[in-house]
Amino acid sequence: MYKFIYTTILISFILNVNFLFADDCLIDDKGKQAVDMSVDIINLKAWIKIDPYKQIVDANVEYEFKPLRIDCDSLIFQTPEIEIKAAFLNNRDLIIKKNLNTTIVYLDRKLIVDSVYYLSFKYQANPSTELFFTGWNDKKNIKRKQIWAHSPGHWIPFINQKHDILKSELIVNFDSKYQVFSNGDRLSVIDNGDGTSTWHYKLDKPHVIYLICLAIGEYKYKTFTTRNGSPVELWYYPDEESKYSTAYKYSELMIDFFDNEIGIKYPWNSYRQAPVADYLFGGMETTTATIFGDYMFINDSAWLQRNYVNVNSHELNHQWFGNYVSHLNNRHTWLTESFATYYAKLFEKSIFGDDYYQWEKTNELQKVFDAAKINNN
Repeated sequence: MYKFIYTTILISFILNVNFLFADDCLIDDKGKQAVDMSVDIINLKAWIKIDPYKQIVDANVEYEFKPLRIDCDSLIFQTPEIEIKAAFLNNRDLIIKKNLNTTIVYLDRKLIVDSVYYLSFKYQANPSTELFFTGWNDKKNIKRKQIWAHSPGHWIPFINQKHDILKSELIVNFDSKYQVFSNGDRLSVIDNGDGTSTWHYKLDKPHVIYLICLAIGEYKYKTFTTRNGSPVELWYYPDEESKYSTAYKYSELMIDFFDNEIGIKYPWNSYRQAPVADYLFGGMETTTATIFGDYMFINDSAWLQRNYVNVNSHELNHQWFGNYVSHLNNRHTWLTESFATYYAKLFEKSIFGDDYYQWEKTNELQKVFDAAKINNN
């Protein structure tokens, strides 16, 4: 039975790989769910300044977009815990209306379909979730001072979190004592001469907006280039450098392994990873940049109890399945996760051998059967 299940997954992948990597990922399928959007946002560019003690974000954001509908007179942005103070369309003031967790932006002119426009906001956010602050108000000064987010909710306005596929750019001003981690290429780090630095990241390939991330803390990083030419940064805490080799063990092999196994070269310009404090999950595969719980940043003594290899390879594989090719809605999340789970196991098999692979396969299948006994939905 086990062999049948895994063979079925592999055959399904082979039969579908051609359309998965087509330019238009939503193939002409009568059963697909149509995406209903008023505009196509092409690019998001945000200038961000954060007060970590007050947990306030002051920012400006500009959206480059094309209208998709005739006579579109307003746009509705998701703005939970975000106050938009001013809105502009091509530098002209717009009327806005806050309505619970959304903000309605009233357009001042008739937009021409497929023409390019620039909509910008000046806003302030006071997020209680999605953008997390750790250690800043710790009276004992024990916890690491960090800010992290694996999604833009509650700190960047957006129209449709699942369907907005765009290029993104973050320009972050923060205390020079700390380093800033985000998606895409790091174009510059500028010392402002006032105790702050400005970090500029740009991802110049379209990706789903909910995969924008941000992490700020005391870090260092080491770099290497894969055999196929992909640059990689692995971030770590300066006081835990001794754990680096163990925690990131086999990382230098992973991209090359997936390049060869999938047959598609790593699809982005760069890749980086960073551990974060108080992370409730294993890791999150934001585009080009994975963040993971620092409880997995372990030393040799902890290796056999809990290491980062499986989560590391799983999140990396999402750069192909979930990021390069994204599911349309939550109903298809199982497919995104299945590919990452399957290929992560193949990588572990290449490292730890077939006995380990078969044992893990058997254990996980048993967990599925056990779960089915208590939840048949």
